[in-house]
Amino acid sequence: MLFLLCAFVILFPVNAQGTCDTTNGWSGNIYTGKCFKILNVPVKWTTAVRNCFQEGAELASINGQSDQTFVAGLVAAKRVTSAVWLGGNSFDVTYFYWNDGSYFPGSYWAPGEPNNWNGNEHCLGMWGPYVSSSYQYRWNDFACYGSFQPVCQKQM
Repeated sequence: MLFLLCAFVILFPVNAQGTCDTTNGWSGNIYTGKCFKILNVPVKWTTAVRNCFQEGAELASINGQSDQTFVAGLVAAKRVTSAVWLGGNSFDVTYFYWNDGSYFPGSYWAPGEPNNWNGNEHCLGMWGPYVSSSYQYRWNDFACYGSFQPVCQKQM
């Protein structure tokens, strides 16, 4: 039995963060079963969607406090200087939805957001640590042509 267990671990390695590929920059939230990765190059939102897809993933959906805290920790660790893209948008209606169709809690907005400033903010991002404290790691609706680092997610 011990031999079979050792063979399983060698053939199917599991790291301390679940089954995320940590050697390629992925980190796992064991409470939600998601792997997250912040890509290095800032891009507009539609390019962020494509870049995550090329990673076998999608832009991140924050479905509760555990995801919010986990992604905020990644943003802090990565020392993101402005904001990151998340997978929410309001293209079709006045409400935000996640690209993957999952529940959108909408409870992590920065003060006064979403405001659709100039009728042109339809893509969701999260502020990083280098803004005023009331905005740190909070959500903002941004113009989709802004240039931010994407946060990608995939299931463990």
